[in-house]
Order: sequence, then C-alpha cells, then structure tokens
Amino acid sequence: MRSRVPPPWNVGDGQPQDITLDGGLMPWKDGPVFLSMPGTTASYLAVFSTREKLEAFMKRAGIGFTSVKRVDNGAQLVASVPEIEVIKDPWYTLRGTVRFQQVQR
Repeated sequence: MRSRVPPPWNVGDGQPQDITLDGGLMPWKDGPVFLSMPGTTASYLAVFSTREKLEAFMKRAGIGFTSVKRVDNGAQLVASVPEIEVIKDPWYTLRGTVRFQQVQR
C-alpha cells in the first residue's frame, strides 16, 4: 500500500490530478537541493520519478548534487517543508522555460 499526497495536483492541462511522491527521487548536497525560478522569491523542492529525469534536469539547470535520496512517504515530506513549494518532475520546454507539477496544499 502506498500513501498519497492529498489532492489536488495541477498538471499541464490545469486539471487536478492525484499522483504520488512515494518512491520519487530528490537531489541531495549537504541536504535537499532547493531550486529557485526567475520572477519569484519562492523556493522549490523537486521530486523526480526517475533518475534519468533528475540528472537531465539538473544538468540543464547547471545545478550540482552529490547524491540522490528516495522519498519513502510523500505526504510526510510535504508536511515537513511548509514554507517550500514541492514540485514533481520539472522539465524544460522548447522555449527554455521550466514547467512542473505542483503540490496544492
């Protein structure tokens, strides 16, 4: 049985989706790697569904990491970082902008 982060999630089509962070991967460097995005002061914690997605995004973003940690309980992770936006599988568009799935609290 897996636990799920409470819905809703907003995905590219704007419709809420129920997805899980359980088993996801986070980049790590003396702690979780937090991301920033142009035009906002928010900090983001990215969780990736595969190591390939994690490595491709981090390489393109030019962000280093030393290890990868697996998420055992996504709901617990989200609750542990109330001031941080948790996102899943960020990716670059052809225009070079970043898109992602964002947890709605």
